Amino acid sequence: MRLPKLAASSASLVLALAIAGCGPTTPTATSPSRSPSAAVSAEASSSPASPPSSAAGGVALDPALLDLLPDEVEGQGLRPDDETAVDLAGNAGLAADVEAIAVGLYIQPGSSTADDLAIVNVVRLRPGVFGDAWFRSWRGTYDTGACEIAGGVAPGAAVSEIGGHETHIGSCQGGVHTYHVHLTNPDRIVSITAAGDGRFGERVVEGLTE
Repeated sequence: MRLPKLAASSASLVLALAIAGCGPTTPTATSPSRSPSAAVSAEASSSPASPPSSAAGGVALDPALLDLLPDEVEGQGLRPDDETAVDLAGNAGLAADVEAIAVGLYIQPGSSTADDLAIVNVVRLRPGVFGDAWFRSWRGTYDTGACEIAGGVAPGAAVSEIGGHETHIGSCQGGVHTYHVHLTNPDRIVSITAAGDGRFGERVVEGLTE
C-alpha cells in the first residue's frame, strides 16, 4: 500500500533557506508541488487553539494534537501553523486513513534564516488503519516529499530509542532529517522534518508528553 503525498503549502521558504545551510546540496528554487513535510508557512498562525473543525476532504483540524509536543525546544516556542494544517487536510486521499491533523513549528519568530528548525505534523488515524505495512508506506511517502527540496532521500534510515519512544529516522541528501513516532490509544503519528545542528527533531521526540 502506498499513501498519497500530501499537498504542500506554497510557503516553504523557511525550510528551503535552512536546508541551504545544512549541506552541500543546493535545493531547487521551486518548492515541491506535493510534499507532506515541507509544508511550512513563513508566517505561522498565532491565533489561539480552537476546537476540532471539519476540513475539506473529511480530515479535521485539531490543535489539541499539539499538546503532545514540548512547549519549547532550546528556547524556541511551539507555534501552531493552522493555515498549513488546513491545506494538508484538504487532500482527499488523506481522509481514508487520517481523522485529524495539526501542524506546529519551532523556529525563532521573525527569522527566515534560522539555522535550527523543526516542522511537526501530528495526525490521529482512523480506527483499524495502523499496521506495519501502513507505517512503512507513510514514512516512505513522507520522506520522499520532505527530501524533494533537499536533493532526495539519502541512504541510511535508522531506528533509535529516543525519550522512551521507538523513533524511525530518515535522512535527505541536503542534511535534513525526518523522525517518525507511533503513539497508541488512539493511534497517532508524529512526523518531523528538522534541519540544523541543534537536532531539534530529537529534542521534540524527547519532549513528547506520552
